[in-house]
Amino acid sequence: MKQRIQIKDSKFNSIEEYLVDIKLSEEQELIGNKIDNYISNNQNTDLVNAEFIKLNKDFELIAHNLSTEFGSETNRFFANIEKMKLW
Repeated sequence: MKQRIQIKDSKFNSIEEYLVDIKLSEEQELIGNKIDNYISNNQNTDLVNAEFIKLNKDFELIAHNLSTEFGSETNRFFANIEKMKLW
C-alpha cells in the first residue's frame, strides 16, 4: 500500500504507470484478503482468544489509516480524466 500511496498522483502521467498501480492494487487486495481470512478463521475457531482479537483490531486500524492516507481514488480519477483520454 505504501507504494500505491507514493504513486497515487503520478500514476496518471502514463498508461504504463497506471498499469503498475493496477498490479499493485491487485497484490494489495490478495494480501489483505489472506490476512483477513487468517485472522477471521482463527477468531471463529476461538472467539475469546485475546491474541486474535487484538490482531483483528490492529489490522483494521492499519487498513483504515492506510486508506485514509491514500485518499479518494474517485476524486483523483476525475481530476485526471482529461489526461487519461489522451492515452
